[in-house]
Amino acid sequence: MTKCSVDTLRKMTFNKNIKPYKFHADGIDTTVEDWTRLCLVFVKWLIQKGYISADKLPVHDHARRGKYFINSKPQHQLQE
Repeated sequence: MTKCSVDTLRKMTFNKNIKPYKFHADGIDTTVEDWTRLCLVFVKWLIQKGYISADKLPVHDHARRGKYFINSKPQHQLQE
């Protein structure tokens, strides 16, 4: 398995042709089908580990262009 730095992730382009297949943390692999499921599993892991809480929000997306990965209030054009 290849690991990469946060700087490497920031430079990557993610699109509909690239799909994740698992989330690996703490020696456990969790199968995921798409980006939405990966995000849900990842956020749950962040909460369980105490890395994220309401007072640490918002969390910007990897590109840091004004969008958020996690936010406490809806701010997307399609808020639902």
